[in-house]
Parts: sequence; C-alpha cells; structure tokens
Amino acid sequence: MSTLATLRTAVRRYINELDNTNSNFTDPELTDYLNQATQFLGTQMEWPIQTELATASPNQALYQLPSDFIELLDIYWNQTKLPLLDRADMGEISPSWQQDPIGTPRIAYRFDQQTIGLYNVPDTLQQLNGVSSYQLQITYIAIPPTLINDSDIPDLQSMYHMALPFYAAFICEHRLGNSDRADLNLKRYDQHRKALMGRLDKFADDLKRFRWAWNSWPDSRNP
Repeated sequence: MSTLATLRTAVRRYINELDNTNSNFTDPELTDYLNQATQFLGTQMEWPIQTELATASPNQALYQLPSDFIELLDIYWNQTKLPLLDRADMGEISPSWQQDPIGTPRIAYRFDQQTIGLYNVPDTLQQLNGVSSYQLQITYIAIPPTLINDSDIPDLQSMYHMALPFYAAFICEHRLGNSDRADLNLKRYDQHRKALMGRLDKFADDLKRFRWAWNSWPDSRNP
C-alpha cells in the first residue's frame, strides 16, 4: 500500500529526476499527474464501488446523484430493488407516466447524467417498520478521492498502486517530448494493470472492491 509521497518518489525514479530541487517537475505537478492516474485507473477498473442511503420525500420524483458519481449500478426503495430504465423508455411503461397517480415507486429511471427519477412518484402513505419513511439506497461507481497530503493513500485495490507511477511518468516524458520513453512508461503501466487484473479476476467481486455506506445523499430536485 503506497502513500502519495512514496508514489511521487517512484515517478522521479522512473524519469531519472530524484532531486526535486533540480527537476523539470515540481511535487505539485507530480501530485496532479498521480491524481490523473488514480482517476483514470479507477474508471477503467470500476473502482471504488460506493453505497449511499438517503431519505426521499413524498410527491418528489427527481433526486440528484452524489457529486462523485460515475455510473449507477443499482437502486433500492425501502429494501426493494427497482428496475432501472432510461427516461426515453418510460412511455413504454405508461404513455401518461408523468401524470400517473402517486404511489409506491416501482421503477427508477435515468432523468439525466446527474439525476434519477422514481415512478410512481412517492406518496405520503409509505411506511417502514410502522414509521413513515422513504429510504433510497444506491450503489454506484465513484470517482476516487483526490490525493492531497503526503500520507494520502489512493482509494484503489492496493496491488494497483504500483501501476500509478508509470502513468504519471508517461505524462512527464510526453511533456518533455521524449516519445520513446513516454511510450515505454505507458506500456509498463498497461502491462502492470493487465497482469494485476488477471490475478484479481480469480477473486469474488465483493473481495475486489471496497464498499462504503453513509447517510449523506441529501441533494435533490423537485419534479
């Protein structure tokens, strides 16, 4: 498991610039490149997967997704999994779906890239354990958090950390106009990624990814 500081040192080793006082790149620049590498690799590997809970509101159909959202995997309404459709498909469910009566949500749909909708629109009679409750639970692929402090650790499976400096070194060499060295580092990055992916594919999905959960998904929109 690598920290931001150790990853930066690895990048400097790959580009032969171990002295940060006599280098083409500052530490903040290398940090930026390592963050690019972390987000790029996280998107490629669909990591991390995150689960969030929120309390929905009666008569409200649309809910904005978390700011670190990349891709929605599933959604539950009061512990019942909902089918997930595109908004364009809702007319096949009911031609008048936008005017249909409120009730128990039975379908979730993608309203736009940052918003999901519920059909039927939640009514005021939903109860969970005898208490009025409108619980939404979503599981989604998140953008890995930005590395800031030297002690920060990338939110990626630890075996993938060793691939990150190669990608950052690729950016450095590309900026310096060293095409051959840039291509070599990109090739090393891809080789490490593919080799590690092959090993991890032998494990169950729930061992490959972290899952986080908290009640911090309050942002919403009115229908």
